[in-house]
Amino acid sequence: MKFLLAFNIECYGQAAARLYWTLRLRPEGSMGKYRVPRVEGHGRAARATIGRGTALSCRAGFTLTEMSISMVIVAIIVMAVGSSVNVLFRAAEGNRNLLVSGAQGAASSRAQAAAARTALDTFTADLKLATGLIDLPGSNGAFSLLLTVPGRYSGHTVESLTYKWSGPGTSFTRQLNTTTAVSIADNVQSLSLASLSTAVGPALPTGVVTWHDGGGGTNVTGFAVSSTTWPSQFLLPPPSLPMKTVSWSISHIKLQLQGTGSGTIIVQVYSASATQQPATLLDSASFAAGSLPTGTSPAWTDVTFTKLTTLGAAGVCLVVSTTASGTPASVYYDTGAAGANIGFSTTSNGGLVWSTITTPPALQFQVYGAVTLGS
Repeated sequence: MKFLLAFNIECYGQAAARLYWTLRLRPEGSMGKYRVPRVEGHGRAARATIGRGTALSCRAGFTLTEMSISMVIVAIIVMAVGSSVNVLFRAAEGNRNLLVSGAQGAASSRAQAAAARTALDTFTADLKLATGLIDLPGSNGAFSLLLTVPGRYSGHTVESLTYKWSGPGTSFTRQLNTTTAVSIADNVQSLSLASLSTAVGPALPTGVVTWHDGGGGTNVTGFAVSSTTWPSQFLLPPPSLPMKTVSWSISHIKLQLQGTGSGTIIVQVYSASATQQPATLLDSASFAAGSLPTGTSPAWTDVTFTKLTTLGAAGVCLVVSTTASGTPASVYYDTGAAGANIGFSTTSNGGLVWSTITTPPALQFQVYGAVTLGS
């Protein structure tokens, strides 16, 4: 049998050819062969049919060069997109950290503002109740402010409140009577009370500034003064001082004394330490023990001072001593004394070590001086 097939192959980008194939088939068991006698036609496209109604077409694929270039372009695009995503991620992380830091800073600022507000409220409440006020300005705006208020906590009729600030970066503290000072605002950078310590007016006439007198009963007894054994009387400015008092002074002090020998009696005034014991000598006066009354009753003895001006709110200590041998004098004190502005201590080694402050007792004393008011 002999069959003749004719068909077209449609190719793009290549020459098209019309092939006429002659296929000779031999019976089963024989070898078939075919031949292509000729090629006809050319062009971009040609169509033919195999048998009847069947069309064939083909397209050329990408070359290796085209594929390589495409892969390089795709890689560049992927790297660019990856870099953009990384930059966006870092920017978002930075914004998140900034927001967290800002939130923490805002919370800290709110807490500091609340603490400052509480401290000022506490100070204002005490100031409204104050019956006396003494302010001693320091350097760099530092100050120590003493308020005397009606008794509220300790059972005393009057109490002292000391507000203190030592300058930028320190705490604003509040001390009730002789208790430990408590911080009511930490790390205070600026605190101004200029209105309490600006212009200074004239001093009021000299008079009794503070005193203690236990009467003449059995509660009043003598303290024998020797060259090593001395009493110390701590005292704060009294609650009766006028408002706007900025400083006070001492011109003379009366003590109940009795002569018991010969020698020199020394009355000294010291600044008070934080424990209300003698710290720095401010002024002293002396007189002969022989000038004191003898017998069974003491007498009020007046001692004059010249250097005790512009005293502050920390208080002072009165010390009675002697350099004579024996006990040339006795100073009288009240064993039943009580009060927020006084305290008593003693030494047995000439002032090297002082006992813990106690109340009672308290020396019998009258302090004369003056106060200076702010405008």
